[in-house]
Amino acid sequence: MGKGNRFERRTGFRPTKKLFLIASEGAETEPLYFEELKPLVAGRDAIIRVQLVKNPKHKSHPKEVLKRLKSAARNEKIKLGDELWLVIDRDAWDEADLNEVCKQAKTLGYFVALSNPCFELWLYLHLQSNRDFIDRHDCQRNFGKAHKSYGEDGKSGYETKPLMKDIGKAIERARALAIHPAEPWPKTQATRVYLLVEKLFAGVPVSLSSQ
Repeated sequence: MGKGNRFERRTGFRPTKKLFLIASEGAETEPLYFEELKPLVAGRDAIIRVQLVKNPKHKSHPKEVLKRLKSAARNEKIKLGDELWLVIDRDAWDEADLNEVCKQAKTLGYFVALSNPCFELWLYLHLQSNRDFIDRHDCQRNFGKAHKSYGEDGKSGYETKPLMKDIGKAIERARALAIHPAEPWPKTQATRVYLLVEKLFAGVPVSLSSQ
């Protein structure tokens, strides 16, 4: 073909990667986990890119998480096929507020990965089968017992790398808790973080069981 032909093949051309833009409730626990996950799912040959929305002011209310995600979306070049996710907790938030956030997110085309009672349930499922927790504090304490590097409130950080090899187990255990998938968010103990993680690994040319 001629040099000026617009159909000329471009050597080394790579398609634009699909973006996963993630805003979380916590400023440390969730970002630490997803930062550890990023190299596994966003390598050179992967078809996705993971971007975390920062929470510098430690505002954790679900409405604040949604606000930060909307703001970040305006600053990113969002294209068709990209996915925007809120990672939030049931915690002690007002049910009406959670319903409103989920409704707004759906209207905007965003996804919601809510954990009931908290994100630590998702982490716990990497190590142990599900058990009933009284509240988020009980969940956090038991995760700390199963994973010694985690403090009671998670604010001192924790080792994330050891969890990566058991992502497949966490997904299976979380999926077993998804008894009401049509609800905007799980009213009983469950975590929908597995839906996000499954999608992230869908773009990786290796099986999840090999992690």
